[in-house]
Amino acid sequence: MEDVVALANKDGAYDRLINDWVREKAGGVSGSVLYHLKELKKFGMVTEIPDTLRTSTPASTSTPPSASKSTTGTVFPGANDADMLDMAREWFGYGRWDAPYWFIGPEPGMASSKNNLRERRQAWIDLGRGELIDCKRHHFLFGEDDWQRDAPPPLLQSTWKQLIRLLLATRTGRPPDVEDIRSYQQKHWGLKNDETCVIELCSLAAKKLTARKGINFDANIFVKERTKTIRQRILKYNPVFVIMYGKKDKSYWEEIAGRNFSTAPDIRTVGNGQLGLFSQITRLITSVWAPSTGCSSPRNCTMNVV
Repeated sequence: MEDVVALANKDGAYDRLINDWVREKAGGVSGSVLYHLKELKKFGMVTEIPDTLRTSTPASTSTPPSASKSTTGTVFPGANDADMLDMAREWFGYGRWDAPYWFIGPEPGMASSKNNLRERRQAWIDLGRGELIDCKRHHFLFGEDDWQRDAPPPLLQSTWKQLIRLLLATRTGRPPDVEDIRSYQQKHWGLKNDETCVIELCSLAAKKLTARKGINFDANIFVKERTKTIRQRILKYNPVFVIMYGKKDKSYWEEIAGRNFSTAPDIRTVGNGQLGLFSQITRLITSVWAPSTGCSSPRNCTMNVV
């Protein structure tokens, strides 16, 4: 049993996932490992649990919180949770690290009528479990083709279209046509070998930021680690600009940039107060950072936006 627990808890990774209930009433890491083995056996994924495992760990008679009903359904711990944990830690988003244009958000969105987190995980696995993958291929694999299909014309994704609007406006100094936004979303956004890096602080999608994800670990467990990695990659690849959006995560954006940003009203005043060009994104954008120039204010960035 000690060998099994040691392997599962390498570098303390497993211990960080369990809560106080498990530590106090279910035998800690050893009890959690035994519980998961029993659940795997129920689903036919494990045929037998050796007696030395079944008798070496105290069992709790109460139901663990992670197996109870949540707002997203019943959580079933099992082998797939390891893959979900890997995705939460290792997958950042779409595109390529050396892309010139970066966009960083809090987490992927999910339609209110869907609960396809596990399909998203499997599609990530099928695409090679990379830190960055192709946006179009990933969405097609988990059954979502609304945004980048060839026909009929794709729908505009509510967050992407505002980010694309800003990107295209930096090139022309004028509001882009809606069909230009649609075309860019369809043909360029987040593609593996194109010009954008579209990533998230937390890679696990949710219907809204406060929604539970139906997993049996803290979805934000790796945010600090991911923040550090993102900063390292930005310093390495020196993109033209980095757009970071989501006001509640301003502290993380400042950590990534290594500097303080203005308060929210100043940040949202894009274009020297001339909001006509960017009126539809002023509630979305939190921080603009141009690493190559050291810029940290949209009004001062040399990005042809004023």
